[in-house]
Amino acid sequence: MAIIGYNEQEVKTLTDSFQAKSQEVTEYLNNAFQNQIFNKMKDAWVCEEAKEFSDLAVSDVKSLMDGIEQTNSHNFDVICKAGQAWAETVKAALSLKSWVETAVRPNDDSVITTTANGERGYDPDQCAQIKNNLQTILSETNSKLDALANTCNGSAFVGGSQQENLRNSIENVKKQLSAKIEELTNAFDANVKKTEEKYGQMRTNVESSFTQQN
Repeated sequence: MAIIGYNEQEVKTLTDSFQAKSQEVTEYLNNAFQNQIFNKMKDAWVCEEAKEFSDLAVSDVKSLMDGIEQTNSHNFDVICKAGQAWAETVKAALSLKSWVETAVRPNDDSVITTTANGERGYDPDQCAQIKNNLQTILSETNSKLDALANTCNGSAFVGGSQQENLRNSIENVKKQLSAKIEELTNAFDANVKKTEEKYGQMRTNVESSFTQQN
């Protein structure tokens, strides 16, 4: 028999699910940048321009994660208050878990150096793949944000306007993420180009000098 009316377990399940999906977003973004960008750069791009980009990216990713955390914490509070209001209509006591900030280790770009074993320069093919990884990170993070936005679909206690506000706030996060990834992609391109010009020209000059000496 299906019980129609107040359901404490539905409230707890929804708040737990929202918290878990929120953590998935932040953890994925943090780990993806560490593993797919910074850790791959260390073997593919060794020079001042690489370090300049990684310093920018570390700061930008931290800012993105802070913004996502703030938005999701607010949405979590809205969901909890809706659940409490539902419980109050039947004078039920409802105890919910508090928001737990996602614990992630800050991105570490110390693996990226300006010289390695006496070498400086870049690997064009590997750098192209790293650039593609930025778009993969954007796509995967957006998918996780969409799943988060759909958490309240069909909820018996989170109102339509509340659900719409939640979706709108997450859409804003997606826009900010897209803009930031575009900025980082442009910065990546610009710094790789500077690297190419510097070390490509250096090789040309060395070869020219060697030819003239012979």
